[in-house]
Amino acid sequence: MSFHFRCPFCNAKLEAEDEWEGSETTCPKCTHEIGIEREPEFEPEPPAPPVNSSKQTQVIPESTSSVEKKSKVALEPVSSEAKSKITLEPVPNNAVFSFICPVCGTIVELDGSFEGQEYECTACYETSIAKRTTEKKCPFCGKNINLRATICRFCKKPQKPFTPITSLSNAESAKTLTSEIKIIQHRYRAIIIGILSISIIIIFTLKVNDASRDKTSKETVPIARDSQSEHREVKTPIVEPKVPRSGRIKIEGHTPRFSGTLKVECCLNGSTVASTIKRFDGTYSGPLSKSVEFIVQATEGDVCKLQYYLLNQYGGVVDSSESKEEVIGEYEIRKEKLIIWP
Repeated sequence: MSFHFRCPFCNAKLEAEDEWEGSETTCPKCTHEIGIEREPEFEPEPPAPPVNSSKQTQVIPESTSSVEKKSKVALEPVSSEAKSKITLEPVPNNAVFSFICPVCGTIVELDGSFEGQEYECTACYETSIAKRTTEKKCPFCGKNINLRATICRFCKKPQKPFTPITSLSNAESAKTLTSEIKIIQHRYRAIIIGILSISIIIIFTLKVNDASRDKTSKETVPIARDSQSEHREVKTPIVEPKVPRSGRIKIEGHTPRFSGTLKVECCLNGSTVASTIKRFDGTYSGPLSKSVEFIVQATEGDVCKLQYYLLNQYGGVVDSSESKEEVIGEYEIRKEKLIIWP
């Protein structure tokens, strides 16, 4: 006997023999591999209750023409021996085959030139050997089903749609890589040309500025020409040392209080340049101080002081003293006067 079932992919109604149940075959309509299993909707209906003889119905047999019109699709099961004899033919270089990444499970359609070679997955970037595959595992029951199946033929659960990633062939990849390299070379060439152009403009501008600066300096700065070579003569300003002033100056001072004969000497830088003698006979009670004056030739910066010697009647020195030292400055030279206090 035979029974009917439907293809889970294209929903075509198919017929099979009882002994084929549980085996696998290929749908003649969508060419998917399917399992031969009975379905409840095609189970024979239970026999009808007996009908009274008084109410017999006339059964009109179908004509042979109508029977011939009903096409029956006979399916032949694929035996295990036949399956073992089926081998995958090598994919030609221009053909496309499906490949499942063993690391992330991404489905990729590769060019035939990739078969048996190392391929880097575009999703996980892991490298593996590209092999052709026609089956995938159902994520629900774990059994192998057709790669393009949208419903598992074992657990009847829907599958993800078949959306592979298309990859370029080796030749196309090399061509794309070559074009990218050319684009990069053109960009670098343009950058180098731009840098060289800017450098030339900067150098030219600097030279023009230097030439204009030299021209201006030649017009303003005189150049001394030598018999051997030409050098630009730069005159440095000569700073003349300051000459100290000098001149005749009047030096005024006062003697200490004394009685008798007093000799006063004017000293410049430790040397006596003038002297005078003052006498007091004692017509007044007590010793007195007298003023003295000297006119000497002095220079700015000289040190001046007065030296006092008290003499006896024979001209010997009885006592001596001196005034404080005074430095003759520009002001004293200009005023021609210096006062020294005892």
